[in-house]
Amino acid sequence: MRLKYRKEIDGLRALAVIPVILFHADFSLFDGGYIGVDIFFVISGYLISSFIFNEIESNNFSLIGFYERRARRILPALYLVFLVSSIFVLIFLSRSEINEFFNSVISSTLFFSNFFFWYFEPYFSSNAGLKPLIHTWSLSIEEQFYIFFPILFILLIKLRRKQIIFFSFVIIFLLSLFLAESLSKSHASVNFYFTFTRIWEIVLGVIISIYFKYYKYNFSKNTSETLSLIGLLSILYSIFFFSKETPFPSLYALIPTVGTGMIIIFANNNTFTNKILSLKIFVGFGLISYSLYLWHQPLLAFSKNYYGSITLSQKFLIIFISVIISYFSWKYIEKFFRDRSKLSKKSIFYLSSFMALFFILLSSLTGNFFSPKSKGSSEYKLANFIINNEKFYIKNLNHRMFNKYRIYLEQKNPDTLVVGSSRVNTLGEDIFLNKKVLNLFVESATIEDHITMTTMALEKFKPSTIILAAEPWLFNENYSDWRKSSRWKIYKEEYKKSISKIEKSENSIEILDHKFVKKELSLYEKFLENLYVKINVNSNESLKPNKKSQSVLYEIGKDGKAKWFSEKKEIRPTVINHFIDPYKKSSKKYELYEKFIKYLKNQNIEIILFLTPYENNSYDLTIIKNKLLKNIEEDFIDFVNKNSIKILGSYDPRKAGCLSIEFHDYIHPNTKCTNKIVNR
Repeated sequence: MRLKYRKEIDGLRALAVIPVILFHADFSLFDGGYIGVDIFFVISGYLISSFIFNEIESNNFSLIGFYERRARRILPALYLVFLVSSIFVLIFLSRSEINEFFNSVISSTLFFSNFFFWYFEPYFSSNAGLKPLIHTWSLSIEEQFYIFFPILFILLIKLRRKQIIFFSFVIIFLLSLFLAESLSKSHASVNFYFTFTRIWEIVLGVIISIYFKYYKYNFSKNTSETLSLIGLLSILYSIFFFSKETPFPSLYALIPTVGTGMIIIFANNNTFTNKILSLKIFVGFGLISYSLYLWHQPLLAFSKNYYGSITLSQKFLIIFISVIISYFSWKYIEKFFRDRSKLSKKSIFYLSSFMALFFILLSSLTGNFFSPKSKGSSEYKLANFIINNEKFYIKNLNHRMFNKYRIYLEQKNPDTLVVGSSRVNTLGEDIFLNKKVLNLFVESATIEDHITMTTMALEKFKPSTIILAAEPWLFNENYSDWRKSSRWKIYKEEYKKSISKIEKSENSIEILDHKFVKKELSLYEKFLENLYVKINVNSNESLKPNKKSQSVLYEIGKDGKAKWFSEKKEIRPTVINHFIDPYKKSSKKYELYEKFIKYLKNQNIEIILFLTPYENNSYDLTIIKNKLLKNIEEDFIDFVNKNSIKILGSYDPRKAGCLSIEFHDYIHPNTKCTNKIVNR
């Protein structure tokens, strides 16, 4: 016995997918369009549990059959999107973005992309729209839920106690909703992607299905009319009045999800809401809604990557193309694979398994070639490139791997080595005249960066002076951004060897793997490299300034080395608290750094700690709030005196002799400011 078809459910799907598309296309009117996913969750929970009820009544339910239907429904169109997108990423994305894309393919294939994107990209960040597969996070949550849900559902049904079934899911609903509300303000990104803070939305659909099965009540026409209309208005309110700042999911999410539930329960054939949602245009969009959800994001992402920002006419064109592709995807892919007369159960499982293995293997090989640790990476290419070129622009550069390759490939022996964060990026030969300078700055440098970069460089070079950036977070035990503070782990093995060198003073320990530089590319890697160079729109790393598509500029100074400049913007006074709030001095880090300094001094190298100033107004604003920066600077002065090394500069721009106009932003001084510090 088939479940009765409800046209208004397809109309409800249209009401879910259209706002999501308009939200991803950056229409400000649809700032709350992301709630479309929550509508999908409720619909999915309702339909899946209704199907199970229906099949159990017909003595026709099996777990294998359930997973077969999910495979037929989800995988064919998803795999087609993977296949087409895999070609287009080689045309439009940078090397590092290609690496990330193929990692996202693996996570999406194995249905844990919600965790992948939680780690790499907050959903509401400005870069999220550039990720072709970021929307697959919701599919992963659904599939994670449906791995275990039917087993639990069947066990509860076998108890033959409708109260137990109902209250079991009510408890799951309440616990998940409570967790979502608890995390909504303190851990927003985790909360958005986390399976257990989303389950309540799917379970709400399950509870509605249980209501229809055991408790259905015949409401009056006026009651059904009113409540279904309230449900529709609740969804529309969420779409137009929610925004990226709305804590989500949280109790706020009850508005669109309960509204969806009210439509499912009360929108019978006699209601205005049913008639609206049953219109052919809404039903049509509902039928292709899954394909439309899959296709629109890659098309928007590739367009944004290519154009930087897309015009209103381009947005409508992309949406139109998405609808056309989705129609054919629904008609010739979705419908074909759902037809059991065309493909047997065994065939669908074999084909799904083969395609999953294919995408995992393809993504592993291709993604690894473009990873920061490979010769196919931007980092490796640019380390070679800067030797003979004056300027280039690049997005998403991994500075740590870039510097590692610069050490591998550099042929000149520098007199002065600079190690630290991007705040010392201007320290070059145009500052230190008559000296050969190698600047190995990295973003948000930690002690681990200082130690690893310096010891690797000393294995190859013999500098007389090393300048280390004494950033205020260097000894902070509460390094606030754990993702950034763990970036150094990309050279974890090198760090371990560096520590052994420092603690044991064993110079026989080799850190640099010179075999890597000599390693030949495989046939597949050569194919990828040639293909990328021929078809990628930005394969030439030396690009003219293009603010729309490029974010970071490296310019070569007199020293022939790359220097970093952020795009010039109006500087707004900002309280300086990144990585130092809260602050707790770590005795362990302090002692480790002392050992590191002692190791360098034993090699008769001049050590200079460099205190980089902050922009004048921002520094004043910070000092008014607390004296933390002054106290940290005094700690570094004590450290210098205790270890008999030198110090340059100050966090206080006036002591350093710098003006507010001599900063790129509130934390990065320009060359004029840096030059004043060195010459004082």
